[in-house]
Amino acid sequence: MVGYFIEWWSQDKLPEVQNVRLLYTTLLSQSTFTLSFSPSPTVKKETSNLPWNASADLVRREILNLGWDEDLDLVVVSDIQVSRSTLANGYQWTITFGGNPDRSLNDGDQVSLSGSVMENGDAGSPTITVSTSQDGRRSSGLNEVQYLQVLGTGILSGHYRIKFSASEWTSLFPSMQVLPTLRMHLNSSARLAR
Repeated sequence: MVGYFIEWWSQDKLPEVQNVRLLYTTLLSQSTFTLSFSPSPTVKKETSNLPWNASADLVRREILNLGWDEDLDLVVVSDIQVSRSTLANGYQWTITFGGNPDRSLNDGDQVSLSGSVMENGDAGSPTITVSTSQDGRRSSGLNEVQYLQVLGTGILSGHYRIKFSASEWTSLFPSMQVLPTLRMHLNSSARLAR
């Protein structure tokens, strides 16, 4: 035996928790920020401009309204809780996805929110970061789907390799790798199985 592959599924559901931090060097008055969420490769939605000191309720409302417009009501987020805490030089919004046991749209590991800040003439050098403090987990182990797209111009040739999180790079794959062979290499790669 060269190796083995073990999978198990837990019935426990764990909500994803992401933290949005807006920091500054001197007090702000005009700065605004936006948050965006991209739950699939073809969908990216952004909030309207939020004041630098937005309340937790306002941030929650804007995130829940992502995807809504007059022509298409696309629900991308339906189950979040938001709290805000004051930092020495800014604010932190803690966003919990999938905490409601009766809903499942935002269960599991979520794509990270993205933040953008606009100074609007303020001298406080505002910055915004988003981090995940707890990865979400779906009940019963629904699979995560990740997309791999190899792009180029002209005739497709060459090689590529894959790296996941803190893993090492895989060996090189031919650009024309067929799916069953690629799946076999990924499943047998100890570097990605960690």
